[in-house]
Amino acid sequence: MSVRPITVILWLAAAPLGLAALALLAWLAIGASWLPALAVQLVSISALVAGIPLLAILTTFTFLTICRSTQALIRARPVSRRKQ
Repeated sequence: MSVRPITVILWLAAAPLGLAALALLAWLAIGASWLPALAVQLVSISALVAGIPLLAILTTFTFLTICRSTQALIRARPVSRRKQ
């Protein structure tokens, strides 16, 4: 059984786009702005269209790391309490 080239191309395209969608959802889930998320996803998709799937995957993983760091910073922020 042989694998057709279109199947390989579709699998290479689906992985980074799926990761990009997960990164966008993670960014929105922590309550951050959607604009930086959109910019990173455009870079990832552009790299994929240009035929550089590795760059698309690396961009997505970098963005997921940024999301986790941002979420950790938000959790570490002290909560202000009103004086009663």
